[in-house]
Amino acid sequence: MQPVEERVVLSPEQQNVLDLVKRGENVFFTGPAGTGKSVLLREIVKALRTKYQGDSMAIAVTAPTGIAGLNIGGGTIHSFSGIRLGKEKVEKLANSIYHNKLASERWKKVRTLIIDESKYPSYGSVILTDQFTFSIYA
Repeated sequence: MQPVEERVVLSPEQQNVLDLVKRGENVFFTGPAGTGKSVLLREIVKALRTKYQGDSMAIAVTAPTGIAGLNIGGGTIHSFSGIRLGKEKVEKLANSIYHNKLASERWKKVRTLIIDESKYPSYGSVILTDQFTFSIYA
């Protein structure tokens, strides 16, 4: 027997976020427990995988911890970005990523970066992500 795919009905607010993502907009969404954030995230990932038609490098689904990454079918932001533990100064981390061929290629090929539970990454990780992304695409 084939598994039956459940049809998800999004609220108007969730649908608006999904529509923004489909148009290529940057989004941040949040809410209390039980409001459908994970449901929306799964729909976003599904839509992006359809959009990028199997290009596995086009979308990175990440979280700050391994458990959170597994829960969303992804990995850690540290692993994706190549910063390991991320304890060095931002400039040193960016330089090491730049000289790491695999990490640099991931950054060059990714079209959408999803960070779930974004309240947890350190401020330095966010700055590094912003600075390194700018240097790759500038």
